[in-house]
Amino acid sequence: MSKWTVTGNINKEIVNENGEVVARVPVPNNDIVARDANANLLSSAPDMYEALKNLLEHTPLNDIEEEDYEAANQALLKAEGKS
Repeated sequence: MSKWTVTGNINKEIVNENGEVVARVPVPNNDIVARDANANLLSSAPDMYEALKNLLEHTPLNDIEEEDYEAANQALLKAEGKS
């Protein structure tokens, strides 16, 4: 499922399925843990987007709290550059 992967040693790069670098993640304030967490979060973005989109499309609205649905929908809109 993973569309993007993390590469690199010091400055991490996020690479798409075509091998193209889509983001570079430097080490903030020499914090390697933060760098790795940021790189992992960025690389999982396409997977999380698809999972959330599928969840909203296939879950009956009466099974989701309205606030949760709105939050999820706003997150998708943000990811699409529409909010």
